[in-house]
Amino acid sequence: MVPIFQAVLKRKFPAPKIVVGVVIVSIGLLLLTARDHLTFDVGASYCLAGALLYAIHIIASNHFVREVDALQLGIYQLGFAAIYAALGTFVFEEATLPSTLVHWVAIFGLAFICSAYGFVMQSIAQKYTTPESVGFLFSLEPIFSAIFAFLILQLAQDAL
Repeated sequence: MVPIFQAVLKRKFPAPKIVVGVVIVSIGLLLLTARDHLTFDVGASYCLAGALLYAIHIIASNHFVREVDALQLGIYQLGFAAIYAALGTFVFEEATLPSTLVHWVAIFGLAFICSAYGFVMQSIAQKYTTPESVGFLFSLEPIFSAIFAFLILQLAQDAL
C-alpha cells in the first residue's frame, strides 16, 4: 500500500521494479487471505485495515525523520504506544502478571528485542531509505519469520 499512497501523494507513477514488487506482494496477500470464490472474511478486513494504517505510519514517519532526531522520534513512538497499550489493557482486559521466570524472560525479550529495537531502528533506518523500500521490506516479514522459525526449530531439534 505504501507505493500506491506515495504515487498518489507525489502524483508520480512508481518505478517499474516497485510496480512488479507491488504486484507480487498483492498476489501473495490474495493467496494468504482470500477464501473460496475470492471472498474475504472479517479477519482479513481487519488485517487490511491494519496494513492501511501501517502504510500511513510509514509515510508519516518518513516525513518526520527528515525534520527531527530519528532516535528521539522512535523512542517517543514506542513510549506512547506503551502508554496506550497499558491503558487499553486496564480498560478492556483483566490485567495479570506472569508467574514464572520463563514468562518474564519471554515478555522482556519480546519487549526489548522485537518491539523496542525494531520500532526505534525503523525510525533511524527510514532516514536513509524510501518509504517504498520500507513497505516492501515489511511485506517480506512473514517470509523471514518462516525462514528463521525453520532454522531455529531445526537447530533446537538437532540439539535434542
